[in-house]
Amino acid sequence: MLEIILDGNPGNTFLQQEYPVAEVVPSSWQTFDDYRREARRIIENHANENAVIIPENEPRFSINKLAVALFIESCEIPNRLDYAVFKVSDYKQKTEAYKPYCALTIAIKYVMRLLQDDPKTAYKDMACLGYLGLNIKQDYANDRLLINLPGKIPHPKITASDFSEALIAIGIAKALTLEPTGDSLEIEINTLGTDTSLSKRQIINEIVNRVIPLIETPQK
Repeated sequence: MLEIILDGNPGNTFLQQEYPVAEVVPSSWQTFDDYRREARRIIENHANENAVIIPENEPRFSINKLAVALFIESCEIPNRLDYAVFKVSDYKQKTEAYKPYCALTIAIKYVMRLLQDDPKTAYKDMACLGYLGLNIKQDYANDRLLINLPGKIPHPKITASDFSEALIAIGIAKALTLEPTGDSLEIEINTLGTDTSLSKRQIINEIVNRVIPLIETPQK
């Protein structure tokens, strides 16, 4: 599984070995799908390498969004890549800015795993996430999960009526518990909603598109 590395050292070496450089030349990237297309191109071009070097090229693209996209696409495309190494000018600042995106990546990884389970098993897994700081109540009478993330910034209640919506909701919640932003969430998941109305790609993109505005700052 691809590991994202931020490296403050110049050049195209990593762990004392030279690796190919992926030149990223964004044109009109506006959506996360644009980042996913670029990530796919990079992985396909370097699928047989152990690592690929990606030089910082700000402000034309977000290294954090590209890092998330690279992880996602690496799970979809056969490849031998172990590392995507971003060469950054300010390692300390960039590492701090990447933390919420790392949390988002972990949340996406969790949702990808749930997608491999049958919905009933996945719902049971979701009900056991209280250790993350979520307040979870299982309403057996109405076959639903009630999930609350305490915080100071309220958001509209999320109601999930099918499996796709439940995965999106739990992905958002997990990302915000791993790297708290102060946002509060109230989620109601209908555990009888086992249909899947959205594709895997749509589910993941929806999580990303709803989490990034909550973690993004001009510096990130």
